[in-house]
Amino acid sequence: MSSPNTAPQENGNLGEKFLGFLAAIIIVITAILEGSLMVPRIGKFGTGTIDVVSLNGQCVFLVIAWLGLLAHEFIYRHEEYWRKKTRKWAWGIQIFTLALCAGVNWESGPWAPLVALFLVIMTMIIWDAYLKVLALHPEDQQILDRIIEQDRQHKRERWEHEQRRQRASRLAKAAALYGNDLQINPDDLDNPMPSDLSWKIPARKHPPLVYFIRNGNRVKIGTTTGLRRRISDLALRQENVLLLKPGGRNLEKELHQRFARLRDGNTEWFRLNGELREYVMVQITEALKEGERNSLDRLNDK
Repeated sequence: MSSPNTAPQENGNLGEKFLGFLAAIIIVITAILEGSLMVPRIGKFGTGTIDVVSLNGQCVFLVIAWLGLLAHEFIYRHEEYWRKKTRKWAWGIQIFTLALCAGVNWESGPWAPLVALFLVIMTMIIWDAYLKVLALHPEDQQILDRIIEQDRQHKRERWEHEQRRQRASRLAKAAALYGNDLQINPDDLDNPMPSDLSWKIPARKHPPLVYFIRNGNRVKIGTTTGLRRRISDLALRQENVLLLKPGGRNLEKELHQRFARLRDGNTEWFRLNGELREYVMVQITEALKEGERNSLDRLNDK
């Protein structure tokens, strides 16, 4: 025995499929009608075989472009930016196509272009209704929007890093021509990390510290009471330490949550991009200023 909610769900799926089938049918009919109104008649405006073939090809391209835009809108129906942009282009092509249909068939009367106009309007109404049926609940769409934005941000960061990597590679090759073995981190090209700060690494056990230690384009955020040993375990050098902050597990957890978007899997390694890079640079700058203030205080004391 089926549950009470089964029938409404089946009816909803059936309605969605019917609306999609109806939209597909009317789209095909509209495309065929527009093509038949243009392709046989527009050739009379050509002065030779090449002109006729070119004009007919351009008319066919208009129809195919319109179908392609509808397909693009369907694929990216959950992304508001692309959905609106694609819809504008689709309407623009249709306005031009309808004007072309009317101009080519002007001598035969307005009925054929009017029928095409009616079909286009019906197509867009049914198509819009179909996409609204497929739309997510507003709260679900907000979740998806955040996922899409994170994906875009990640792709943008990868692209920017690749551009910097190529710049660094070209710079290193150019420097090699002058006998200079230049070693440069790609991410330091546009926004270099301050290099004036050198952290004092405790030799023995110490109160808990949260450390930011760099390895290429990644940084490990962890906590320890034996930093020198931890650096050795990671097979890194003291120069790789970017930042030290007093604190233990609570601060470490807070930082992991803050930069979770940049985290590599379930590790303590994070991509040194975006907000994490800005955070580290701000902290380093403040530490440098604090060091300058302490030096001035010692001079005043003398």
